[in-house]
Amino acid sequence: MNRAFEALAHVRRREVLRILRKHDRLSAGQLAEQLAVPRPTLSGHLNVLKGADLIIGDREGTTIWYRLNMTVMEETVELVLSLLSRGSAPALPVVSLDQADRPRVRHPFQERLPVSGGRPTVR
Repeated sequence: MNRAFEALAHVRRREVLRILRKHDRLSAGQLAEQLAVPRPTLSGHLNVLKGADLIIGDREGTTIWYRLNMTVMEETVELVLSLLSRGSAPALPVVSLDQADRPRVRHPFQERLPVSGGRPTVR
């Protein structure tokens, strides 16, 4: 699980996951084109994502097709949601990955705290 969180810490790797979410599978060349990054840079990011089991690479001839590993993605989301819940707090709604880019919904157990560094903090 630590590898998954380390992989998710980089904005470019999160972009790779967002793009793969919209497609069944893509090659490294297609991903590099959509991200406008050099292939060696993308290769490093893909290796980190594969090491965290967030993506799967399927070889067909000379092409490797990348896709999301939904099992690990769901386990990661489930862990984060379990960390957010408090004892008798209402259950969190299940959010599909298609809803990930929509505005976030505040849950009843979240409390607004004083503004810190220009942003309100949520506990």
